[in-house]
Amino acid sequence: MSERAVSGGCGPEEKGMGERPIKSDEKREKRKKWKKKSLCLVLIRHAQSEYNLRAEINGGGDPYIRDAPLTAEGRRQAKKARPCLENCLKSLLKKFPNREIRVLCSPLSRAVETAVLAYPKGIGLIELWPCLREFITGSDDIGTPGSKLSSIPLFRLATGLGTQKPLSGTQKPLSGTQKPLSGTQNPPSGTQKPLSGTPEPGTGTQKPEFGTQKPEFGTQKPGFGTQEGCLVSEETDSKMIGTQRETRAVRSLREIPDIWWTVPSIVKPKLTSGEDMFKAYQNYRNEFKKADELGLRDRVIDIQKRLAAIQGEPIVIIVSHYDLLGNLTRSLELFEPYGEKGWWLDNAEVRSAEAVEVLVDAN
Repeated sequence: MSERAVSGGCGPEEKGMGERPIKSDEKREKRKKWKKKSLCLVLIRHAQSEYNLRAEINGGGDPYIRDAPLTAEGRRQAKKARPCLENCLKSLLKKFPNREIRVLCSPLSRAVETAVLAYPKGIGLIELWPCLREFITGSDDIGTPGSKLSSIPLFRLATGLGTQKPLSGTQKPLSGTQKPLSGTQNPPSGTQKPLSGTPEPGTGTQKPEFGTQKPEFGTQKPGFGTQEGCLVSEETDSKMIGTQRETRAVRSLREIPDIWWTVPSIVKPKLTSGEDMFKAYQNYRNEFKKADELGLRDRVIDIQKRLAAIQGEPIVIIVSHYDLLGNLTRSLELFEPYGEKGWWLDNAEVRSAEAVEVLVDAN
C-alpha cells in the first residue's frame, strides 16, 4: 500500500497521522486479493450535541434524547471548523486542481447540521448515507424515521429538496390534447398571459427554521458554490423526475427507509419507526448495542465498497461520528501520531489525507 500524506487538520489539538508499521509478508500477500482505489478524504466529526452535553451533566448517564440536535456551543464549534475545512480543501486542490467535491453525511441530525454550518458551499449537495451513522451506544443514535426527514427544513436545505433546477429547454404540449383552463382568455398571438394568482418571483420560499442559527448559509444557491480551483457542480448522474432534475443529494434523502439503524431480532417484529421504537431501545439497550456490533465489520466494508464505486477522482468530505470514523480509518490503516490505529476525532475536528487506498474484495 502506498504512503499517504496528511494535508491538514485542526481541532482542540493539531493532529496528524503517525508512522505506519511495516506490514508482514502475510498481510502483503493478502492485499493482492483486493482491488484498490485512491481517494482524497476530508473527515469531520459532528460538533457538540444536546446528548453530549446532557450526558456529561448526568455523569455519563443516558439522557434519552432521540436524534439529538447541536447545542449552541456545537453550532459555534461547527462554524469555527469552517476555515480549517477551507484550508484543507485549498491544500488538496492546489495539488489536485479542478476536482469535484462530494459531501457525504450521516443522516443523524447532529451530523447534518454540522455539515451545513461547517461547509456552506456544499448546501444543496449533501448526500445522506445511512451506513455513516454512529454505532448504537446511546439513545441519540436512534435516528428520525426516513418518512419524516423530507419534511424537516434542515434536511431539505442540506440536500436541496424543493430547489432542483428545471430541465433546460421548454416542453411543447402535444397538439390537440390540451384544453384551455376554464375562465381564461386566449392571449393575443405571440404573447403569454400569466395565470391569475401566480406568485411574484422569490415569494413563498421557505426559510430554514431548525435550531437557532442565523440563516446566513440559507442565502446561498445550492449546487453553485464554487471556490478557486474546484468544482462543486450539479451532479452528472442526476435523475429526471417530471420537469425537475433530481440530484444525488435529493435522491439519497428520498431513498432512506423508515428504519435505517440496527434493530435486534428480539424486538424487530413488534416495532414501527415511531415512539414504540424509542421505548424498545430504553427497554433493550444492550440488545440494540450487541446487534449493531455484530454488523460492524460488514458496515465498514460496505462503506469502502461505496467509496470505491464513486466515479472519477473527487475530493470526498465525510461528516460522521466518533466511533464510525475511528473504525473506518482503522480499516483504512490511518494512525494517530502516538501510534494508535484509527483517527479518533474531537468535536468538529477536521482532518484530511490524500491518496488513501480504499480496498474492496476482488474475489
